[in-house]
Amino acid sequence: MVGRRMSAGPPVDSRRVTGGRRTSGWSPKAGQKAGGQSPEVDRTVDRPMAGVERWRTETHTFHLTCGETTITLKDVALLLGLPINGHKVIGQTSVLGSAVCAELLGVVPPAEQRKGQSITLMWLKETFGMLSYDAGQRQIECYARAYILRLIGCVLMPYMSQNRVHLKWLPLLRDFTEAGRYSWSSACLATLYRISSISPQTRAIVSFPLARRWAHIEVDDDNRSNKHNVKIYRQLLDWLEMQQFIWRPYDSNEIITQVPHDIFADRPLWIAFTSLICFEVVEWHQTDRVTRQFGFA
Repeated sequence: MVGRRMSAGPPVDSRRVTGGRRTSGWSPKAGQKAGGQSPEVDRTVDRPMAGVERWRTETHTFHLTCGETTITLKDVALLLGLPINGHKVIGQTSVLGSAVCAELLGVVPPAEQRKGQSITLMWLKETFGMLSYDAGQRQIECYARAYILRLIGCVLMPYMSQNRVHLKWLPLLRDFTEAGRYSWSSACLATLYRISSISPQTRAIVSFPLARRWAHIEVDDDNRSNKHNVKIYRQLLDWLEMQQFIWRPYDSNEIITQVPHDIFADRPLWIAFTSLICFEVVEWHQTDRVTRQFGFA
């Protein structure tokens, strides 16, 4: 994501977190166990938790000692390869039931798999599994819509219940050509202005879309945070200096050469100060607060 943080430490003795363990330089006050043991630091949980404390919903930015940073349209375009310039993602949000499912999915979900204007993601997964080799054009299109619906509900714009997806997306997928003309990047950013608890695999082979760097992660629902570890990352963020923060993580040739040229067509919009619209959600893309991410001091 934007502004990947490098390992940091206090300027006096350059203490830092390395290899997932705290070095012996950490004092008991920072959470070291008795006897000099260095407990594991669960970076997949505690580091994001420390970052959450610096996230402000009023500005949609992380407030750090070295400045503000956030997720921008540039990140969404490069990580997911979704278009920015296009129609607003808006449409009907009510009276979407059996009729729209029958038309666009080819099947109506049973009553127990529906709640209001949403359906369960598990039903989509079980109903639209393996597509037969002799499937007709209509069946292929229905399966494609179901797959996109699951992608929206699971990854791009998850529903608050986390196990359902709203049917409001289905009419937008009626015509696949027209569906490609929406500003999906704006919709994602409007609904996903939040912190990700998953860090990318920094040594993975670079390929597009760049979000593949997160593909190796397996989320453990039983994972629990340690208060001492959170305290460590709070201190690391407090000690973070301007030169230790990577403001423009996509500028390397290794990354730029992997990005399709058509993604750069929307480059002038990456820095746009504008509203982000997705149905009832309207948020601001406040790039004037994070100009360092675009190469401005």
